[in-house]
Amino acid sequence: MNRIECPACDPIRRYWPCGLTRGSDGRAVLWESGVALISLLLLSGHSVPAATPDAPTTLPALIVKAARDQPATGTGGTEALASITPLDPTSERLSELFQRVPGLIAQDSFGGFDPPRLAVRGSGIQSAPTSRGLLISFFEMPLNAADGSFNLTLLESSWMESARLIRGPAAGVPALGGSLTLGRAADAFAPGWSAGAAYGSDNTLTLSARGAQPVNGVDLAGRAVFNHTDGWRPHSWQERASIFAAARTALADDTDLTIQFFGSRPSYEVPGPLTKQAALTDPESIIGRVILDRPRRETEYAQLSARVSKRWSDGRASLAVGGVSHRDTFYQLLPNGVGTTEALEAYLAFNAEKNWNPGGHQTRFSTLLQAGWWDACHYRSDRGEKGAIIGSQRLQPVTLTAAIDHRWTLPANQQLEVGGSLLSANRDIDDRLPPVPGTPSVDLSLSDTCFAPRAAWSWSPLEDTTFTVSWARSYEPPTYNDLFYTTGPMNARVLRSSPLEWQQADSFEIGAHGRWDRLAWSSSIYYAPWQNEFLRLVDGTGSPLGTVNANRTIHSGFESAVEWDLLPDATTDLTAWATYNYTDARFDNDPVYGNRRLAGIPPHTGALGLRAVSPGGWFIAPAFQWGPGDTYGDHAHGISYGSAGLWSLEIGRRHPDGWSVSLGIHNLFDSHTIASTAGVLDRVPAGANPTIFLPAAGRTVELRFESTW
Repeated sequence: MNRIECPACDPIRRYWPCGLTRGSDGRAVLWESGVALISLLLLSGHSVPAATPDAPTTLPALIVKAARDQPATGTGGTEALASITPLDPTSERLSELFQRVPGLIAQDSFGGFDPPRLAVRGSGIQSAPTSRGLLISFFEMPLNAADGSFNLTLLESSWMESARLIRGPAAGVPALGGSLTLGRAADAFAPGWSAGAAYGSDNTLTLSARGAQPVNGVDLAGRAVFNHTDGWRPHSWQERASIFAAARTALADDTDLTIQFFGSRPSYEVPGPLTKQAALTDPESIIGRVILDRPRRETEYAQLSARVSKRWSDGRASLAVGGVSHRDTFYQLLPNGVGTTEALEAYLAFNAEKNWNPGGHQTRFSTLLQAGWWDACHYRSDRGEKGAIIGSQRLQPVTLTAAIDHRWTLPANQQLEVGGSLLSANRDIDDRLPPVPGTPSVDLSLSDTCFAPRAAWSWSPLEDTTFTVSWARSYEPPTYNDLFYTTGPMNARVLRSSPLEWQQADSFEIGAHGRWDRLAWSSSIYYAPWQNEFLRLVDGTGSPLGTVNANRTIHSGFESAVEWDLLPDATTDLTAWATYNYTDARFDNDPVYGNRRLAGIPPHTGALGLRAVSPGGWFIAPAFQWGPGDTYGDHAHGISYGSAGLWSLEIGRRHPDGWSVSLGIHNLFDSHTIASTAGVLDRVPAGANPTIFLPAAGRTVELRFESTW
C-alpha cells in the first residue's frame, strides 16, 4: 500500500501572522516563551522581597470546612462535597496517585504514564483511551481541548501536590463527571530549589528539577522532568519531557499578573490488549497484530497563559487568556488506522465573586470560552506506517460555558444555593477530500445551547459537620473522537462520521462531611437518570463500531473517604486512610439490554493505606487497592473479569537537612490480574474469545533520591 500524504495538512504556522520568521510556527512561539521564563529563573542572580500574594487557604486533608460565621468559597451548596486531597506524587501511575481521591476511579492501561481509564460516577469510562467526561485543569490552566477531550499522558504526576474534585454536575462544567483541579498555582511559587533522580525496573529513569524565588519584585518558578522506561511488556517503551514556568508580579496592592507556560512531549508504544486467558496466564505477551502494526502515540503540547487577579474587601475577580498549540499522531491497530491532528486553540476565562454584607450572602459568576482551529487527517495503517489517506478535515470546535450562583446564609447554620449554567457548543467538520460517488461525506455541523439549573441546601448542626442535599442538571456535547469512526473491510477501511445528541443528566445527591477530633471523613449517595449517554463500542476483533446514544440509563452509587490520625500525642506520626466507591450504572428498561449494568464500569473500587513517620524522618507506607465484583466487557454480559487486590509499599527517609531517599514497590506480590479493558463490546459473539483485556503490570521496584535547599 503506497503512502499518500494529505495535501491539506500543511504546517500549522499558516494560522500565525506572516511576520514570523521562516520556519517558525505556533508551537515554537509557545515553547520559546516557556524556555524564556525558565531562563529568567535560572539566570537570576539575587533576590529582593516580592509582592505579597493572597495568603493560601489551609484545608483539611479530605474535606473543605467553613466557619459558621463566614462561609468560604466552595464549601456550601453544590460544591459542599468537593474535597482538596493532598497527594503524594511518588508514582508515575495515575491510578496509584488518585487512589486517595474519593469518587475518582482510575484503572491502569499499560502500566506507565499512558492514559488510565479515568471516570467519576461512570462518566467517560466508555471511551478508550479515556478522553472525555471530566473538565480538568492543571495549575489553573484548562487541559481539555475546545471539543471537551483531554490527553492524560500530558500530565506530570510529580507536580500534582493536590487534587480538587467536584463530583457530578458542577457549575459551568460541560462534562457529566464534574471537574478535577490538579495542583495549585500559588504553591509553585514557594521559594526553594530541588533536584531528584529515580531508577528502577525495566530501565525506568526519571530526572527532575524545580526552583522558585523572587527577583526584583517578580516571583519566578520553574519545573522540568524527564521520564523514560523500556516498559514491562514488549513494545511498551515510554518517554516524556515536561516543562512548567511561571512569573507573578503585583500590578497594584490588590492586583496581580501571572504568566504561565506548560509544555509536554510524551511518546509511548502501545503493547495492546490480550484475551482474558492470556492476560491472566501470560501477561507479558503481545498479539501478532501489535508486531505488525506497531501502535504508538507521539504528542507535542504547549500552552501559554496570562491571568490578572484583583481583590476587594468584599470579593475578587480574575481574567485569563491563553493559547494552545497541539500536535498529535496516533498509530493504532489496523482497524483504527492512523490519525494526525494539528491544532491551535485560544481560551478566555473570567471568574468573580461578591460577598454581600450583612447576612453572609455570596454571588459567584464564571465563564469559559474555548475555540479551536484543527487540521485532522486519517490514514489506513500499513504495517505501522501511514497508508492511503481516507480522510482530511478542517475542524472548528467552539464551547462556551457560563455559570451564576447565589448563596444565602440562613438561620440555624443553614445555607441555600440556587444557580444555573448556560452551555453553547459547535462541532463543525469540513471534509477537504474530493467526494467519492456513492460514498457519504463526513461533513457535519452540530450546534446547540442548553440551560442547566441547580439548587442545594446545607446544614451544619456542629461546627465541624455539614449535611447537604442537592439537585443539578448538566449537559455534555460530543468530542470529535465520538463523532468519527472507521469501518469497512480490513484492507479497505473508510472514515465515517455520526451525528450524536448531547448527553444529559439530572443528579440528586445527599451527603455529609466533617471532622471529629482526629478523624476526617466525607460520604455521599447519588442517583442520576441519564439521557443519550455516549456508548463507544468495538466488536470482538477490536474493530470500532463508533459511538452511539443510549436510550435511558441510570447512574447511582455511594462514595466515601476517611483519614484518621492514630497517634496524636506520640513522637511517631501514624495516619490511616481509606476510600470506597460503589458505582451502579445500568440501562433503564432498554429494549435490547433491559436493566443490565453498563460494561466497563467496575461496581466496587477502593483503597486503604497506612503511613508511619518517625521523628528522624524515616517512613513506611503500605497501600492496598482492590475492586471486588465482576466488571463486564460487553453490554450483553457475555464476558467479565474480577479484580484481585494489589499491594504497594514505599519505605525511606526524609532527612531534616533536605535530602530524601525512598524505595517504591508496585504490585508487591507480583499478582496476575486484569487492570481494565481496551474498550467495551456490544455483545460477545457465540464462541468468540475477544482480545480486549489489559493485564495489570507485574512487580516493579524503583529507587528515588531528592535534594532540597
